[in-house]
Amino acid sequence: MLDAWLYEADPVPGCRNCAVEKRKLDQAVEAGDRRARFAAAQAIRQCGHGTGA
Repeated sequence: MLDAWLYEADPVPGCRNCAVEKRKLDQAVEAGDRRARFAAAQAIRQCGHGTGA
């Protein structure tokens, strides 16, 4: 289902950028904030998986 994909993402282990966005994603899920959840999931999916610059 497309809706589920929009709100989910798999962070890459060891990527600092993904780790930051994953924390935001978890907080958004806990708060029930769909907009923040979408934004964090999108950031993880679009991450270049660097080490955090």
